[in-house]
Amino acid sequence: MTLPEKQQEEEQEIAVLLLDTLIPNLKQFGDFADLGIKLLTPTDKTNQKTYKFHKYDIITKQEFPTPLQLANTKAVYLTGSRSDSFETSIEWISKTIEFIRDLWLNYPHMKLIGICFGHQLIALALGLQTGRNLITDSNGKAQWEMGLTQIQLNVDDSEVKQLFTTPDSAIPKKGHLNMIEMHQDVVLPSSQLDIDALLSNQGIHNIGSTKICKYQGFYKPGSMLSFQGHPEFNLEYSQLCIMGRFKNGIIDSEYFEDTKSRAKELVIDDVGLKDVILKFID
Repeated sequence: MTLPEKQQEEEQEIAVLLLDTLIPNLKQFGDFADLGIKLLTPTDKTNQKTYKFHKYDIITKQEFPTPLQLANTKAVYLTGSRSDSFETSIEWISKTIEFIRDLWLNYPHMKLIGICFGHQLIALALGLQTGRNLITDSNGKAQWEMGLTQIQLNVDDSEVKQLFTTPDSAIPKKGHLNMIEMHQDVVLPSSQLDIDALLSNQGIHNIGSTKICKYQGFYKPGSMLSFQGHPEFNLEYSQLCIMGRFKNGIIDSEYFEDTKSRAKELVIDDVGLKDVILKFID
């Protein structure tokens, strides 16, 4: 590799689309884009590629990457959000969905990563539906999925198994991964559409599921990786979020205690997930 080629490779960017505003009581952690940048920054910079990061403020500025900026962009990362993905009449949400479709049409080799809300926007761009979970809690309300959660991987799918196979990861052998969840909305089932067939026809794999969320992430080799959960959250951040929801009456004491128990009993696959995402981008 010549020096100019090496410099060009090293200067590639990851576009981080911020789809929320800073949460005041969590400002010490930064916003969702800051958390994403930390996730995408290699721990061992001597053995892994590093990228420049460009944050785009979507909500307040509707600031999307230009074609010139995308020409030197390796991947696009869609953050989570407290907004409802299905509120597509909101301009910045509809524009983000159109931006995703434009990427697929005009930048087919661009890597796309979606987290929680970002995962749901990808689903909408595919023509699927999102909404409140149809599974309800003991109070008859749409069930939340919060805290450290065990996700059953579709390890019988060779592409999914290969995705999660990294030098230091035990995830494929376990057959599951432990990731933090923080959502009430999901990709909805459909009586009008065979979702599994639609995904399969487009070469998209569902990475796994839980009892209350069938589509925990989408994977298309070399193109797309999304998670309904939050690989960018750590346990401290998660528990502060959950505490806030408990104090505001969003969850009851029984579920709150359950999240604390899972945080102690399960081992978070943070390093393994980081390696999986960096491998995908590379």
